[in-house]
Amino acid sequence: MASSQSGYQIIDEPKTKAFEHLIVNPIVVLLVGILLPLLWMPPFYGRIWIPLVWVVVNSYLLGSPTFKSEALIAIIGGLLCLAMPFALVFGMYLFSLKAYVSASVPYIILINQAIFFLTLYLIVLKQMVPYELYQYIKTKAHK
Repeated sequence: MASSQSGYQIIDEPKTKAFEHLIVNPIVVLLVGILLPLLWMPPFYGRIWIPLVWVVVNSYLLGSPTFKSEALIAIIGGLLCLAMPFALVFGMYLFSLKAYVSASVPYIILINQAIFFLTLYLIVLKQMVPYELYQYIKTKAHK
């Protein structure tokens, strides 16, 4: 016979860390990543890496079961956002399209923003379920 246990464990249940008071709703990170550059542009390309680092740290503190995939998405998306403008301009110079570089800058910026928002959205989408479980467990513990 199976031994009876006094509790249960959900496999996808987030296992929080010591700094759980720093956990925020991933939607907040998404909104800050979208709206902050309208008010203040962080230096050193911070509009890209600050929200990505924040959402990965949030995932780690949350104990998200999808932490590794979220971190991988953040690394790939961040590298794409940083390297894509240089690669496109280099490609234009390589293929003798120098005259089109200045005309293509708005489109390069648009593509860069799309990659960044897609990356951030994919991470937030993966993180919402563990965050909701965390909120549910937190409210149950305080009742």
